[in-house]
Amino acid sequence: MSFVPSLAHATRIRVRYAETDRMGFAYHANHLIWLEVARTQALEDNGVSYLALEDAGFALPVLVAHCEYHAPTRYGDTVAILLSGRLEDRLRIRFEYQIRRDDRHGALLGSGFTVHVCMDGQGRPRRPHPSLVGFLSEGFSNLGDSPGAEPGSPRSEGCPVGS
Repeated sequence: MSFVPSLAHATRIRVRYAETDRMGFAYHANHLIWLEVARTQALEDNGVSYLALEDAGFALPVLVAHCEYHAPTRYGDTVAILLSGRLEDRLRIRFEYQIRRDDRHGALLGSGFTVHVCMDGQGRPRRPHPSLVGFLSEGFSNLGDSPGAEPGSPRSEGCPVGS
């Protein structure tokens, strides 16, 4: 059984020694970096290059970042960052995340969300690029505790949790 919700994207990360504190726990600020890695990887895996968005004059600065820590993550652990996203309104996008242990139990280690505003290269509000709207409107908006995606589905390819 997998803990990847059917409409979520999963990105695997192995906790590196440099990401831990003296107690051997992953330093809390690194979780926000992992969320960014998951977000950009989900876009890339679904044909939306963040670099191409920037080259086309689009930016997605973070307005809000929130992370809750449910259980410690340690050096050597492999975690799966599960991501879903949706348009909040015509300019803002909300991404939701779960950080789960990458094993058959999929224990919840952390959760959070980020809210981004779509802007042009000069910092003015701009509607999202059509490829980003398509990515978000394809049902990529359900991150719950539902049982996982089928192996080989686009949103879990190469990253099944608990397989």
